[in-house]
Amino acid sequence: MSTLQFKKSLQILSKKHGLSLRADAAKYLKQLIEESDLGADGDAELASALSAIAVAYQQANSGACIVTLDELTHVVESLRDSFSRREDVNENSAANILKRTREMAAMLVVIDLFKVHKFDYSTVERAFIRSNEPLQLHASASIQANILRGRFDIIKQRILRNEHFRPPSFAAASNVDYYEITPIKNLSGCKPGSYLLLGMLTQMEEGKHHLEDVGSFIELEFNHGAVARTVGLFTHNCFVLIEGEYTDRKTFAVNMMGMPPNETRQQTLSTFGYNPNIFGVPRETNSVVALEKMEKEAAHISIVFMSDVWLDDPKVMAKLRLLFEGYSERAFIPLAFVLIGNFASKPYIYNGADYQEYKDLFKSLADLIHEFPAIYKTSRFIFVPGPGDPWAGNMIPRPPIPDVFLQRIRAKIPGAVVTSNPARIKYCSQEIVVFREDLMSKMRRNCIIPPDEEQEPELKEHLARTIIQQSHLSPMPLEVQPRLASFDHTLRLYPLPHLIVLADKYDSYQTEYEGTLCMNPGSFGNQGCFMTYSPSDGELESFWNRIHFGNNTYVSENLRCKSEMSAKASTANITIGLISWYCLIPNLEMDGSYITTPNISAGLFSYADIQIGGFDAWTYFVDVGIQAAVESINRDESLLPGIHINIKRFSDCGSWKPGLLDAWPISTGGFASTVMAHDIVDKHQDVIGVVGMETSSTTRGSASVLSIGQIPYCSGAAASPRLSNKIKFPYFWRTISHAGYLDILHTLQHHSISIQEQFSLSKTATAGIHDHLALALNKISARYIIILGDIDFTAEFINAMGERGLIDKFHVYIGDNVPWPSQNAKLLYGEKYFSYLKGFIQFSGFISERTKNYYRSMAEVSEKLGYNITELDIDYNNIFQFYDCVKTMAHGMNSLLQDGASPAMLAARQLNYEMDYKQFRNTGYSGNLGDPLTFDEKGDIRIYSGDEYKNVIFAELDAGGLEFTMYNESVPIFFDGGTIPPREGPPMLPHYVYAYGSLEGICLIVLIILGVATASFSAVVLCLFRTHRTIRSSPVPEMLTLSAGCIVIVVALLGYVGPSTAKSCSLRVLFIFFGFTLFATPLIAKTAKIWALAAADRRLKETEARRIAFVSRAANCFVAAIAMTIGLCWIAQVQMSVRSFDTPELGYARCVESSASASSYALYAFAVILLLGLCASSILSGTIKAAEYNESTMLGLVVYIFSFGAYLVKIISGSSNERTDFFMAVIIWTIIMTVFSMVVLTRLYALFSERQSTARFLMHASHAVKVMTTAEASSRKGATKPISVTPVVRDYNFKELCSQLESRLVTFRTRTPSKLCPSSWWGWSAWAQGRLSVHEIDKGRRKWIEFESVDSSHSVGVSETGWSVTRHASFVYFARTSRHFMQQNCAEIEFGTDEDAEVLLLEVVAFLGLTLPDPKNRDNK
Repeated sequence: MSTLQFKKSLQILSKKHGLSLRADAAKYLKQLIEESDLGADGDAELASALSAIAVAYQQANSGACIVTLDELTHVVESLRDSFSRREDVNENSAANILKRTREMAAMLVVIDLFKVHKFDYSTVERAFIRSNEPLQLHASASIQANILRGRFDIIKQRILRNEHFRPPSFAAASNVDYYEITPIKNLSGCKPGSYLLLGMLTQMEEGKHHLEDVGSFIELEFNHGAVARTVGLFTHNCFVLIEGEYTDRKTFAVNMMGMPPNETRQQTLSTFGYNPNIFGVPRETNSVVALEKMEKEAAHISIVFMSDVWLDDPKVMAKLRLLFEGYSERAFIPLAFVLIGNFASKPYIYNGADYQEYKDLFKSLADLIHEFPAIYKTSRFIFVPGPGDPWAGNMIPRPPIPDVFLQRIRAKIPGAVVTSNPARIKYCSQEIVVFREDLMSKMRRNCIIPPDEEQEPELKEHLARTIIQQSHLSPMPLEVQPRLASFDHTLRLYPLPHLIVLADKYDSYQTEYEGTLCMNPGSFGNQGCFMTYSPSDGELESFWNRIHFGNNTYVSENLRCKSEMSAKASTANITIGLISWYCLIPNLEMDGSYITTPNISAGLFSYADIQIGGFDAWTYFVDVGIQAAVESINRDESLLPGIHINIKRFSDCGSWKPGLLDAWPISTGGFASTVMAHDIVDKHQDVIGVVGMETSSTTRGSASVLSIGQIPYCSGAAASPRLSNKIKFPYFWRTISHAGYLDILHTLQHHSISIQEQFSLSKTATAGIHDHLALALNKISARYIIILGDIDFTAEFINAMGERGLIDKFHVYIGDNVPWPSQNAKLLYGEKYFSYLKGFIQFSGFISERTKNYYRSMAEVSEKLGYNITELDIDYNNIFQFYDCVKTMAHGMNSLLQDGASPAMLAARQLNYEMDYKQFRNTGYSGNLGDPLTFDEKGDIRIYSGDEYKNVIFAELDAGGLEFTMYNESVPIFFDGGTIPPREGPPMLPHYVYAYGSLEGICLIVLIILGVATASFSAVVLCLFRTHRTIRSSPVPEMLTLSAGCIVIVVALLGYVGPSTAKSCSLRVLFIFFGFTLFATPLIAKTAKIWALAAADRRLKETEARRIAFVSRAANCFVAAIAMTIGLCWIAQVQMSVRSFDTPELGYARCVESSASASSYALYAFAVILLLGLCASSILSGTIKAAEYNESTMLGLVVYIFSFGAYLVKIISGSSNERTDFFMAVIIWTIIMTVFSMVVLTRLYALFSERQSTARFLMHASHAVKVMTTAEASSRKGATKPISVTPVVRDYNFKELCSQLESRLVTFRTRTPSKLCPSSWWGWSAWAQGRLSVHEIDKGRRKWIEFESVDSSHSVGVSETGWSVTRHASFVYFARTSRHFMQQNCAEIEFGTDEDAEVLLLEVVAFLGLTLPDPKNRDNK
């Protein structure tokens, strides 16, 4: 070919497809064109061939733009292969077609989801990056947290690439089709208005819906009219776009809600390229173009999908045989049969019997398939487990069925493949996802808002679009559909596959959305439904029940699996099981737990028996009430038409035995859960619902097993709060009020009655526990005591309180069960027990206003019994609780039939998966207990509402505790027949107060006066002697602040004297906090200042020292200001209250903070910070080398005393009694005065000691003793006189020097007349700061200069000869010389400037009366 033609070829590859060829690849391409003679018929042929090569190359290499020789050779060879395999299938023989099918089996790949690599979308690189997270069953918390973030990132990037949400360029900024998505966290700074949000529907708070994105969440409001919405099922964990109004309440009012816009598979691949590893396929050996050609050529290939292949059903096995016979006679044998579970009509139970039975099922299937060699040698058999198959559990993805069950399948069928659920299948270029889950019912049941059936009436469209637009097979919360976190990526649908198989018990359907087929093959086990898929043209074909094969003619009726069956009314029998205490009724025949006696006839017990109230009679009356309800349903043609309800009875306590009634234990959970529940689930599969008369403890076991078996269970007797757990008991609901507890709580709150305390007791509480409880009841002054427990627990508690004197006119006992023990009360507790019963009130859900059906139903029960019963009989025996259980269950089942289900499906338990408690919450049934009768979100009946709070029914028990006597009017019956209720509130006990005249009050006043006087006296002394060296060693302002803090804390103790009020409680806490701040901050500031001065590596100038002192005091003031701010905020927000406590003898009050506010935490935290600051000051002070400034020991003791004191206060406050506050006040006083003594009083004591020593010194020093000799006296006076001694103190005078300096402090060092000077060189001391003064006595005969520092003083005498004063620059030297140089007494002073040194020299000379020569001539001497 010419060079020009080749250049055109390269331009086609580069400009049109963006490919760049390397030199060797270009040479190979040129040679290929010349050998193939491409272009001979024109450039169009060449361009077409090159385009095919380019597309195949890009698909095989994930959009790579550099073409290498190896990759190009591989692509060309693949294309040659595909063209060489062309053949006309229609002209081939049946043998060739069969051979071709077997060859194509190699193109079918079944992928193990547990080996699929995880690819996450990177918002930075904008590409899918392989994750390094380990794939393990037990994922870490970080992996679980990233599940929803990964889904959010995929959906968000898809939305932002949509033309309606893509931010416009500058040139297209006026694009009106652009919708801006606002992050939720940005709403906090926005004004109310209209916004568009993207996020996940979730529930942060019970009863409210929220929208959450990666940054924040917001509450949604759906109550502003009808919400416009797109097609879809909106459940929690769905990502949605919501348009609405941001309100002033910080909520979002929803106007419109829609699923995220989707994109086709081709749009996704054009953005990210084709990466087979995302789907889980190894590297493709053929290009996508070649694979697509192979699909088109193999037009005879088909794949069969069938779900619910119940191998234990003979009818299903017969249908399989018919199916295999038909296909074996045809040339077009399917490429694969995808058999989807469940593979048994009942769930697999993990026991030995089911293990062998389940294994035998697959043996039978293997034998059946092996009878058709053409099929098992040609077709692949792919087994996908269902939720009821072994080893699957409720988690998805589910692992394959264990090989131990499939040994014969493996041996006889070489094409058998066992895979996971969901499953992924790759055929040529097509990707198929198979998922077996009852997805339709789960998602429809968990919708937070009903789907818009006016816009799209078909639920299949809602489901298909939800799954496709969410790009996920299970967009539901984990509590609805648990998932393995590490394998959540295997549930993604991105890019979209070609076919999604949603195998479900719902109707068979097929639909298409965004180029992706979505279908449900229907139930093969129930109606024989299955579907075939033709990959060559993407066609689906549905088949139902009758399949005709003959003479190679394949005829299908193309019928929907369920619609025709549901359209035909058929008569069916369904069975409701009744669980009760049938072991108490004699002469009943049993098989296991099943009562084989056909019926319990009327007349077994008389009306007198109902008054006696035995458990056997109660069982009978409830049974008759249920019979009346069932007969009423069977007579009603509008309810469950064409269906007859039967009853089967089951005993939860075994069979009847003599004496069992007298020793009846009530709770029989072991037999009920191990025998009875399994009998219902496994042996009696005609039972589709259960009504139970069991205690709460027994019901927990039964309800758990029945929920696993998907058997709805309604109780009219079990009232435990534990049964409201819908995770454990999803198929359980009840018509009895919830344990009494919540209903009682709501009633009390409705009447503004608060609950003081709650106690949890075991069923077998000891005498010690009852003693403790009696003491607690007295302590909190309880008037109304509510008992929640069974009859034995209630009776035991009443007897224990009676023995302890708490059954009296001051207490009222209320219970949800009567104190009616299951054994003989007289033998258990004695005759006195019956005196405790009078005044006991049973709190029950009796309804004040009877519904319109109440008396009609009561007449039905009376007719069935054969005698009339009263309202009390009905209410006391809970008959209508069980009656309404049956009616509610029937109405819930009827709604399923109205949705299109057939009676046969209902009778065969095929609809039980939909019959959890939500199916019966609001059926519209006008019941005896409510009109309409509804249940809350936990399956508990709603009966306490409206006027029912006003209803009070009182009755009196007889002496035996067996019969009620009703009163015509609601007259309160209290202890000992009284009609006056106990007085509200605690008894009037003497109130203990620390009055001014009480012993505690006097002690506190004395301590307060003593503390204030001590601190005030210390402050006065500090001010008077502030210049004294002992006082100056600790800065006076800091010491005065300490004294003020001590006074504030001591004065705060006045809050403990007199009656406590909320204001006094708050003020004493505030004053103690302020006082502690004034105490701690000066110590911290002083230590910091001294450390800064001592830590300097040079001698500081006076200005620097003053700056350090100023900074420390400013910081002290700043911290005190912060403390004041915190304290004022606390006093403004605190909710302090005075709580009263009672003992048997007296009452007292204590301060209690109702609820801790943010300022409370700030106040406590600031106090802790100050304590830590003192601790740090102690450590810092320990680094100061000068012993006179090192206060680490003292500060450490301060920290210890404060910490220990706080601990003591905490311990004492926990043991509450009438003297607790007094002890706390004494401890606080002791702590503060101890610390004050250590810090301040020790200084005053040192001052006092020094002044005493100084006085003694001056007295001795000022006495001049004049001694005259006897000779001198005689010569002067002429007579001999005794020697006289005259003490004289003459003319003491002193002057403080350096007055020109602001602080009057100088820096000096001295040398003493000692030869031992280890700490200095040649006897010089360390440099120190202090004051300088000059002194004289005796009319100037004795003069000296004093150098005084914080801890010592030094003097140089100047009244005699041998001393000198010298200035050199800024240094002044004082010296008194001697003959020995080492005995010189010297001092050296350093000044900041020469002028300051000259001023000192002049001051000294002037004081001493000397005359200096002219400065020009004295040479600095």
